[in-house]
Amino acid sequence: LLNGNKIWITCVPQAHKILVVARTTRYEDAPKRSVGISNFLIDVDREGLTHSPIDKVGTNTNPSSLVFFQDVEVRPDELLGTLDHGWPELLEVLNTERIVTTAGLVGAGKLALQLGTNYARERKVFGDTPIGSYQGLQFPLAQAYAELECARLMNLKAAWLHDTEQPYGSEANTAKMIASQAATKAIERAMQTMGGMGFSKEMDVERLWRDARLFHFAPVSEEMILNYIAVHDLGLPRGY
Repeated sequence: LLNGNKIWITCVPQAHKILVVARTTRYEDAPKRSVGISNFLIDVDREGLTHSPIDKVGTNTNPSSLVFFQDVEVRPDELLGTLDHGWPELLEVLNTERIVTTAGLVGAGKLALQLGTNYARERKVFGDTPIGSYQGLQFPLAQAYAELECARLMNLKAAWLHDTEQPYGSEANTAKMIASQAATKAIERAMQTMGGMGFSKEMDVERLWRDARLFHFAPVSEEMILNYIAVHDLGLPRGY
């Protein structure tokens, strides 16, 4: 039986199944903290499972929920992977998630740049001079483009390593961190270029602005990515 609750679970109202990561051996009885965790795939409408929506600032196309488990029955055939050894199996999926997230962030940043540069070409002041001809606007947009390209290329490397069955955790995490920062900068620069119109819902940049903020701390925070790089790439002692 499953008991407990989880928060920030995506698309629960639309789902038929839900992946549940649960402790199946008590923490104090496990030889180490990563052992004793198992993954289950169960029905969302299972008796004892309830959920409620979380009102959010952005990413409302993917609703988030609180999920509650009260004596929820789990069948043996609903176990995914190996009993008590689900954590390393889950990590493989989480690193792949970084690649997908990065692709979305690069796309959002490039959409913002497209909106910003289109506006800069069309908006004219002081006669027939488009504001996009001024280097004060050109350079920040060009800088944002360059940083997005770095994130895109690192993500392609991570995807290639994954497809060729090589370790890719560092590349996937690095790409995600760079992409979240680069996308936010691109969206900010597009909004700044558009001035007041960038703050209006008519121009869509404000939605990208709200959505992008989430990805500085989800699905993994920038601080945890830096922890990972420090330990796995720089060989520094683990501090968490």
